[in-house]
Amino acid sequence: MFSKDQFLAAIAHEHNLCKHLFAQLPESCHGTAPADGMRTGHELLTYLTRCSAAPARALIANDWSKIREDAAKNNSMAVPDFPATMDAQLDELNELIAPLSDADLQNQDSSLPWGAPCKLGEGLVNTSLRFLTAYRMQLFLYAKQAGRKDLGTVDCWFGAKQPGAA
Repeated sequence: MFSKDQFLAAIAHEHNLCKHLFAQLPESCHGTAPADGMRTGHELLTYLTRCSAAPARALIANDWSKIREDAAKNNSMAVPDFPATMDAQLDELNELIAPLSDADLQNQDSSLPWGAPCKLGEGLVNTSLRFLTAYRMQLFLYAKQAGRKDLGTVDCWFGAKQPGAA
């Protein structure tokens, strides 16, 4: 199981990857969706700004009743505000996790959005961390689909340009 510090380091890494990929995202993606039924680039960016803090808040309180309103807080975010909004989410997440101990993560009972019981640490990994990782990957794919053929594995997983890439 992750310690609190390991969890926060993993979350911070994912936030940094999202900001790196945002800088690679063509503006043409902001108002369009890759296919019917998918989020536009702006909608995906907005979702990323809440997908780690909102579930963490619900898990810690063991109350998912306000998740939709919490997840919708940044719906009016302007696209250029994405990096700062991601930084604010990371600050919020750090504040939520700060009072918790490693023992709290291992022993505190909570539940997942679909009602399955879990320990708090397990829930944080299975929601906040996994949601952020999955939607970060989607951001990478949006950029690739929009023509950023120069993006590669190093961009997606390490937040750096591939050697020799422009």
